[in-house]
Amino acid sequence: MSMDVFGQLLKGLAGAGPTPDTPRAQGGGDLLHSVFDMLGGGPGSRGQATQETSGGGLSDIIRGFQEHGLGDAMSSWIGTGENQPVTPDQIRRGLGSERVQEVAQRSGLSMETVLPMLAAALPMVIDMLTPRGQVPDQAGLEQGLQGLRRRVG
Repeated sequence: MSMDVFGQLLKGLAGAGPTPDTPRAQGGGDLLHSVFDMLGGGPGSRGQATQETSGGGLSDIIRGFQEHGLGDAMSSWIGTGENQPVTPDQIRRGLGSERVQEVAQRSGLSMETVLPMLAAALPMVIDMLTPRGQVPDQAGLEQGLQGLRRRVG
């Protein structure tokens, strides 16, 4: 996956909500930052993260997809080959409704709006965070997330 395609997706999500009545730049940009917080397992805009928080980090998200029969999709995102697409319902199952609701709430968008956006963005984000086909250690993950945050602005 080229950075140009990824950059276009990030700019599209950050720059426009999918419907006229959603907050434009705020919704998409907040959505991506919420995704980055969720993957990093670090503190979001609301205080300290613990192992019990719904963010959980990339390892917990991988485990959630595996536990819900979506390990092949997750493996394709981490691996160096083609990313397997997922449906919004598969995203809801893999992440869990609580995580999706938290992302939706932080972005100011509805779950129905957020799920297809996550289905498009999450495979690409995880693919970009695992360029060698391996899950990075926490320091590598944070460095990758920092780079993505800079691209979004």
